[in-house]
Amino acid sequence: MEKNSSLYFIIGALVLGLGFLGFLAFAQKGQPTSFERDLINIAEGIGLDGEKFFEDYKSDKVKNKVQDQIDYGNSIGVNATPSAFINEEPIEISATYEEFRGVMQSQIDNADELPITFSVFEDYQCPFCANFFPIPYLVKAEFGEDVIVEHYNYPLDNIHPLARRYAYAVIAAEEQGKYYEMSRAIFEFEHDKEYPELDLLIEGSEPVDNSTEEQAPVENTSE
Repeated sequence: MEKNSSLYFIIGALVLGLGFLGFLAFAQKGQPTSFERDLINIAEGIGLDGEKFFEDYKSDKVKNKVQDQIDYGNSIGVNATPSAFINEEPIEISATYEEFRGVMQSQIDNADELPITFSVFEDYQCPFCANFFPIPYLVKAEFGEDVIVEHYNYPLDNIHPLARRYAYAVIAAEEQGKYYEMSRAIFEFEHDKEYPELDLLIEGSEPVDNSTEEQAPVENTSE
């Protein structure tokens, strides 16, 4: 009888122990990794609710929206970043705004109707994207209502393993109205960049952000 009691005790202890380990595994599953903690810190640094940001970051809604943007890019011929399009026709990227503004002026002058739609596809680990990042905002600041600027995520997963997760972070920030701020913060974080030209666009105001869902193609909006 004593032996049976000891055996039952051991079995009970094992069951409780395995149950506790299972609980720990379940609890830890939803905890942020060190990389995700960095993203949460960035998000909180630009004034976001960190808990809501992380919830959105992990959501299927955000992941599906990023995938929709990738699919849209594929459908119009994106195969590198940064890529730029006017009314879904590819245009050449310039290294500086001084060069690129001539391209935009020509597009506006020769457009059948205004506004034209300027679409940009970005990868947050791409150094060329980091350099190009201010240009769409400078375009909007100068050309105003003649141009609709649309931002799309296009992570190059085969060479940039963190790019898709950065894209999730930006779309998660968009849920709280901070697409531009998160985009800028991630480029600055990942590439050690600064963008003083964006601070000087219009005194007392922020750059115009045209990433909102009503300006995206209907077939690619998920919000």
